[in-house]
Amino acid sequence: MNFHGGPARGSGSLEHTTPLRAPQLPITTQGVTQASGAGRAALSGRLRDALALFVALIAGEFLFSRIAGLCQILVGPWQRQNVTRNLYAYLQHHSHRYISNNFAGALAHRISETSMGVSQTLWAILFDFWPIAIVFSVSIGLLYSAHPALAAVVSAWAALFVGVSYWLATRCQPHAVRAASARSETTGKLVDSVTNLTSARLFARFGFERAYLDEQLKRELRAVRRSNWYSERVRWFQFASAALLKVGTLYQSLRLWERGDIGVAEFVMATSLSLLIINEARNLSRRFLEFFEFVGNVANGVNTIVRSHELVDRPEAVAPTLERGRIELRNVTFGYTPGHPIFGGSSRRLTAPTSSPGVLR
Repeated sequence: MNFHGGPARGSGSLEHTTPLRAPQLPITTQGVTQASGAGRAALSGRLRDALALFVALIAGEFLFSRIAGLCQILVGPWQRQNVTRNLYAYLQHHSHRYISNNFAGALAHRISETSMGVSQTLWAILFDFWPIAIVFSVSIGLLYSAHPALAAVVSAWAALFVGVSYWLATRCQPHAVRAASARSETTGKLVDSVTNLTSARLFARFGFERAYLDEQLKRELRAVRRSNWYSERVRWFQFASAALLKVGTLYQSLRLWERGDIGVAEFVMATSLSLLIINEARNLSRRFLEFFEFVGNVANGVNTIVRSHELVDRPEAVAPTLERGRIELRNVTFGYTPGHPIFGGSSRRLTAPTSSPGVLR
């Protein structure tokens, strides 16, 4: 599958400049706080320099992020169409038995979810995971410049938080796969029920069709609720861990300030950066859940459609060529009872549009 790597990589590279602006506000606050005790002239000069840098970073963020957004708008639809086209082409070579044993609507829904899941997974890596990693690196580096102990505590918390969140998110994937499978099956049965509406009306089977669909909706509801409840438990862990780090960072910063290890400016910057890291870490863990849900949708579609074909052409088989439509009969014998043929050894070639075949009984 062609992922349009050039535009995608360019879009991701431009988007990676956005996180560099996030730690600038704590740095600006630190500079203003340091200059506040040095007189109005020093405060004005430092504030002007800090604001100039801040405005430049905002302008760069606006420019690069919008160029990255333009690349995403151009590449995203192509990517989804490419996945859809390849999956449908692979589906065409499956046997009649495979097509008959699977709901047509469910297969179409799986193709749609897989194409969307591939795009969302790719964008999550480019526009969420890498930018958050950049924010972590820059913020922890600034914390180290304020005081190494603060950087060590926040780094250890971030590593533990991200690791546990990743582990919990991987355990959520089987639930997401089952929920995606249930949604696809519901879509398939709904499509088939809508297709059979005329037959259901003729044979007075509306009640049966509704009961049949309600049973499937109950199964889907159980699978989706199981997945959602697991995600909610993960969010409880995230909020509890974030609250613990907020209290711990504030307490440690106050102790360092009381001992004179850091000044007021470093205290303000440290607390601001810690809150920034907490917010980004929570966003990262949330994106982990969404990421593995997308991966589950992709896995469900791939495991259903991308299977070994039951009927495979021979290696020397050539592609069929249709030059002109025709029907050719060779030595055809027909009769209603054995030994009493109506006609025998008939050979005909019917070519369009000069000939019109007909069958008489």
